[in-house]
Amino acid sequence: MSNGVYGEDLARVGVTRKSQSTNVLLVHSELGKVKPRVFAKAPAADFAFGVSKARDREGAKDVTMKWVEHKSNPDSVPGPDFRAMNKLGAVNEVVSAAEVAAFRTENRITLRGGDVAKTDKSTALPSDYNPDHVYGRSSSAPTIEETRYTGDAVDIKTIVQGGFTNEWITMNERRAGQMRAKHEWREPKMTKAAVGHASFAQSSKHGQGGEAKPFKMKKFENVQPKLSSVGAK
Repeated sequence: MSNGVYGEDLARVGVTRKSQSTNVLLVHSELGKVKPRVFAKAPAADFAFGVSKARDREGAKDVTMKWVEHKSNPDSVPGPDFRAMNKLGAVNEVVSAAEVAAFRTENRITLRGGDVAKTDKSTALPSDYNPDHVYGRSSSAPTIEETRYTGDAVDIKTIVQGGFTNEWITMNERRAGQMRAKHEWREPKMTKAAVGHASFAQSSKHGQGGEAKPFKMKKFENVQPKLSSVGAK
């Protein structure tokens, strides 16, 4: 026994019983090895538990690294064209359900398949027959309405060389005096209302020009002060 782990190649003192190799409570896992089997009749080493399925020949690499395009079945039969049969039945005055079923049996029309149906439904585009065709409108030739709202067309050379930046700098240099005048310090001026409120408060405080009277509640007007002066005892 070494490090609390039992091994088959280690000597053991005492009686060795057969149940010691099949009892899960007595068999310990060896260091660095998988847990041993404790069956009374251990199966073969290559035995696999569960259902053993055959591996698919097409693995994940074949699925992700190879793209297989869809190929239509050449033996498939096109389905019935109900729209064409209903139109033909209306022309021949077929109105009841029984007449429609009999008419479809006698005049069966199938959907067109193959290259004919694909090319018939597609819409021809100008770029299909003219590789130099450009969709949209050229920005170098604006309309009169765009010129009226946005001005003349801008030259790409002006944008690359910073023409708008120079124009902005020149404009701010011209109005530099106006900008400095707006930021000059000006002493605040009192409004007429502020002057009136201040004069009224001053006159009320001094009693219409006389000496200011100390504040005293009405019920204490006749009470004489106990101090001759402020702060004296």
